[in-house]
Amino acid sequence: MINHNKKIKSILTDVFNHQIENIERNKSILNEQLCDIVTKIYECKGKLVITGVGKNAIISKKIVSTLISTKQNAYYLHGNDAVHGDLGVINEDDIVMLISKSGNTYEIKKIINFLKKKNIPIIALTSNNRSFLALESNFKCIYNIKKESSAGNIAPTTSLITCQLIGDAIAVALMKLRNFSAKDFSEVHPSGALGLKLNKAVSEIFLKKTQVCTNDSVFDVILEITKSRLGATVVTEQERAVGIITDGDLRRTFQSNKKFEEMSAKDIMTRNPITIAESLNVKESLEIMNEKKIMHLVVIRDSNYLGLLHMHDLIDLGKND
Repeated sequence: MINHNKKIKSILTDVFNHQIENIERNKSILNEQLCDIVTKIYECKGKLVITGVGKNAIISKKIVSTLISTKQNAYYLHGNDAVHGDLGVINEDDIVMLISKSGNTYEIKKIINFLKKKNIPIIALTSNNRSFLALESNFKCIYNIKKESSAGNIAPTTSLITCQLIGDAIAVALMKLRNFSAKDFSEVHPSGALGLKLNKAVSEIFLKKTQVCTNDSVFDVILEITKSRLGATVVTEQERAVGIITDGDLRRTFQSNKKFEEMSAKDIMTRNPITIAESLNVKESLEIMNEKKIMHLVVIRDSNYLGLLHMHDLIDLGKND
């Protein structure tokens, strides 16, 4: 059997390099016009409708899917369906983005004629700045494609990657303008990995049970905090949490010039620590931490101390497995 790996690797490398060069070249579209497009979508009272034909229809659908998953009001409309009755989904408060490399297809022209009659704003995403689409649109993003990375410059490849990149950039910009958070993401992805993690009960997280008694010395407290590596420990009486001591509490005690060697845990603890039930989920726990500006929560079961939850435990859940 002939080994073609060397030839295959060379082809793959050429494709990657071509795509990288294309992205670098198209940084020029990061201009005021693209900013205006993002602003127009952000301020839109209706929905953003994105349409295309052929492979551009697939890209349109992907961009819309990203936008919808981030709570942006968006709708995917296939170009062929649009000219066969589905233009009725477009309302006067909407904006329409048309994706077409040539900008001169039959469907594009028909859709634009309809939109112009209805006075609906048009966003063009095309590589042809002299096309019907570019000339008739209100907002335009003209990308620069010298050639596709496919053999013979036939199959759309580089142009699709470019459109996808622009769509993703717009989606991320809108997310940040709206302060879209992991909590928002979990709400629309209840069965997704992040959604499942954020909706998980804290009892399902490995909790460290670090504790000292009220009469334990400050030195005992230091040893326990050092051992647990949580930056805090819980003070208990008969298995109930009566206080919490953080490494910050220890520093303040040392700086107070008091005879800390004569002090016990009850003398330096913060009484009545904020507690949560083990059934509370990760998302709710994070909200409490953010609201109270604290790093730790004491987890209880039927009033008894169960374990200490650190914010880093929750943040780690958001990382990829």
